[in-house]
Parts: sequence; C-alpha cells; structure tokens
Amino acid sequence: MDRIAFLRNAGENENRCFVVGELNLGIVLYGLPKDLVMERELLATGTAITLGSSSAIFAHNLSMLGTKVGFMSKIGKDPLGQIALDRLSASGVEVTQVKRTVNATSTGLSVILPNRTPRYILTYPAVLYSLRHLSVRIYASFSE
Repeated sequence: MDRIAFLRNAGENENRCFVVGELNLGIVLYGLPKDLVMERELLATGTAITLGSSSAIFAHNLSMLGTKVGFMSKIGKDPLGQIALDRLSASGVEVTQVKRTVNATSTGLSVILPNRTPRYILTYPAVLYSLRHLSVRIYASFSE
C-alpha cells in the first residue's frame, strides 16, 4: 500500500498517523550491580528483548490505542531487523514503507541498564544514520 492510499483509506472518524523514524531492538539487562567494574564480567539477573527507538515505540503504542499507523524506516538485512519489523507489524502498524538496506549495514541495537539513576543506554546506530537519505513524500493531508 502506498503512503497516499494509506492516509486516504482511513474511515471518516478514524484517527491516522504516519511515522518516519528509526526501527531497532533494545536489550534490557536487569539486576546488575550498582558499580560497573571495568574488565570484569558482571552478571545480570534478568533480561528482556524489546522494540527499541522512540519513533517505533510511539507507532506501536499509538496503534495499540486504535489509531491507524503507517511507519517508514530502514532496517538491515539481518535477523534483528526482521524481529523488530515483525514486532511492529504485530501491533497493527502498516510497515510496507520499511525498506531493507542494499549493503551490509546491520540494524541498530540498544542496550539498556535500567537499575540505576540515571539509567545507561548504549546504542549501536548502524543503519539509523542512513535515514537522512530517505525520500519522504506524503502528498495527502490529514484533513482530506
């Protein structure tokens, strides 16, 4: 489905939104010691792999609230990109405008250490830098 059709095919009283942004996964490590000692293995007590990036989380949550959401991004040709795409799509977000890179660049990844204030967020941006090259053209307005 193209962007124009996506925006125009919403019902008269149906909210709709088109999000352009990054799509990656986040690995959350729970239960690490407060002091992170260099050159020493530190053991977590729990982990979670979750949808990452503010734009993807926004699109996911908005879709779960009943809004028709389309998403444009780039992912790498790797399992991380496919997992992120599947998770976003499973929430009802229309993802046909998410493109895979043609080169070897991989999908981004964030590691979150939440049990401290402020929390640590370590990110490998990877394909996220190529978003500036996306051609974003949305010709339909939301008021049509």
